[in-house]
Amino acid sequence: MKEVKVKISCLQRVAPGIFLLGFKSRYLSKTSGPGNFLQIDIGPQFSLNRPFSIHRVERHRVYILFKVRGQATRVLSQKKIGQILRVLGPLGKGFNLVNAKHSLEEIILVGGGIGVAPLYFLAQKLKIALPKTLLLGARTRSQVLLRQEFRKLGFKVFVSTEDGSLGFKGDVVSLLDDHLRRNSISSAKIYACGPAGMIESLKSFKDKGIDIEVSLESFMGCGIGICSACTIFTKNGLRKICKDGPVFNLKELV
Repeated sequence: MKEVKVKISCLQRVAPGIFLLGFKSRYLSKTSGPGNFLQIDIGPQFSLNRPFSIHRVERHRVYILFKVRGQATRVLSQKKIGQILRVLGPLGKGFNLVNAKHSLEEIILVGGGIGVAPLYFLAQKLKIALPKTLLLGARTRSQVLLRQEFRKLGFKVFVSTEDGSLGFKGDVVSLLDDHLRRNSISSAKIYACGPAGMIESLKSFKDKGIDIEVSLESFMGCGIGICSACTIFTKNGLRKICKDGPVFNLKELV
């Protein structure tokens, strides 16, 4: 982990309220892993840096995919190519990659809304020869992200929308339950990222013998475990999402 100054090389709107930002950093591209995140200094008007999951890495370029949620992300979306950003990272504990020793029927990625962002970097690293599926959840068709990108990585992609405008009508956890039952899957590795409600719903799968890792979204102050703003209760006591996570095994969560 260290702080680096980077120059914005890519900033584009990819969907309503969703932006892709990229920059070149040999250090971050070599040291980052799936599930890690960055703390970005957006400007002097904001007293705290903001956390962003690493969306993908291509050679020496690092990308984040973010949603405009408030004033800080709005300012970030209005930056210009060539501007300098101060970035601290890579931070946090990431996903555990499955390997050939694992006896699995399938690898399943579950992304709720912008929660799909860190799953693409994970998908880039999952080289194991197993069936791989992505389940994407969104409120409506226009908010469905990255279908073609995951297909190019060899993933089967299924979509759920809450309004039924595309794919399965309902939430993505219901789509997961339907997928497991229809295909009679009893041994899978699931990686998930999404809003708190989605993570809470996934807890119903804990007793089904399926291993699930989740990346948690949280407010963070420092991003390095000092301020304790992102502390949560787990079966192993108090843990900090920024330092002990953001990735946790679902069995750890209470």
